[in-house]
Amino acid sequence: MAKYKLGDIAPIKQGVAPDEFPCWLLNLDMVESNTGRIIEYLYVQRDEIGSSTVAFDTNNVLYSKLRPYLNKVVLPDRSGYATSEMLPLMPDKAKITREYLTCFLRSSHFVGYIKEKTSGAKMPRANTDDLKSVEIDCPSIEQQKAIVGVIERLSHIIDLYQHQLHTLDQLVKARFVEMFGEPHRSIIYPYLKVSELTDVVSGGTPDRKNADYWNEGTIPWVKTTELQNNVITVVEERITEKGLSESSAKIIPANTVLIAMYGQGKTRGMTGFLGIEACTNQACACLLPTNDINMQYLWHYLILSYDELRGLAQGGNQPNLNAGMIKDFPILVPPTEMQKQFVYFVSQVDNSKLSIQASLDQLETLKQSLMQEYFG
Repeated sequence: MAKYKLGDIAPIKQGVAPDEFPCWLLNLDMVESNTGRIIEYLYVQRDEIGSSTVAFDTNNVLYSKLRPYLNKVVLPDRSGYATSEMLPLMPDKAKITREYLTCFLRSSHFVGYIKEKTSGAKMPRANTDDLKSVEIDCPSIEQQKAIVGVIERLSHIIDLYQHQLHTLDQLVKARFVEMFGEPHRSIIYPYLKVSELTDVVSGGTPDRKNADYWNEGTIPWVKTTELQNNVITVVEERITEKGLSESSAKIIPANTVLIAMYGQGKTRGMTGFLGIEACTNQACACLLPTNDINMQYLWHYLILSYDELRGLAQGGNQPNLNAGMIKDFPILVPPTEMQKQFVYFVSQVDNSKLSIQASLDQLETLKQSLMQEYFG
């Protein structure tokens, strides 16, 4: 098996520029991490291309040098222009196929290597010299095609399972609309404020500098980053009895719905269903269980209302929700028996999702094992 430096068999070289307009302009936010899937195709006129771009065609592989840990590698199926943050690699067809090179660049081995070489704090970038000097094992072209074929077939099956999970999520919303009408637009049943259905309290965080509040703690403590529209039974951190008694932290009972009032990325507006007794971060709004509503129905309604809830946030660079907004948030309240029927339907869907997810996890593990075998 031949071994080459990447720069010797896939130099950085632009492709032939498109001669027809409008043409494809590719920016990094249009590329899905890890898969290289194009999220959106943007077509622009010649005068919209700009100077900080590179031309590429179907002989190139595009590699993002900005934040390389995001693993954005594109195998273009047409010519166009890309942001100069993407390096157009030109594989030597006699030594390496585009597809094999793409798999290598997406491998955990290479991503780990380039992460260690990355420089820059706010805008970390891969150094082109480090990229060029990395060594790659190249079996025969026929063997490369066989390896890529195995990985692509496995990736296709993984995509099918992921699509099934997405379809099941859509099924839940469709069932809700069938039973109750569109969330926030239905006029079939009354709306009540969250404060009319639950007691809303916030959590608290013991002083991080006081080791007595955290070391060897036994009381589960939930962070907003752990709210991913999920059931929470396991947490990362715990506080001590002293931390509980000497801070604003409080014990929150199981069967409580949690809402992230602020946080990075998509965290704000995310929910969690507390399956254990625990304390929470002060950024969590805790909707305590009452007899006025089925708490699991309430939770699923809030998941379906994520965009509406998140849209209430106010502030500049970091918009936040507050307790008042959450207390006033309207909840569609159908009869109790219908709430139970919907919760039962969701539980059946969740069982199906668990089975699919287990298979998906096995496939992902197999894929990682094969990538490790093929690419080190």
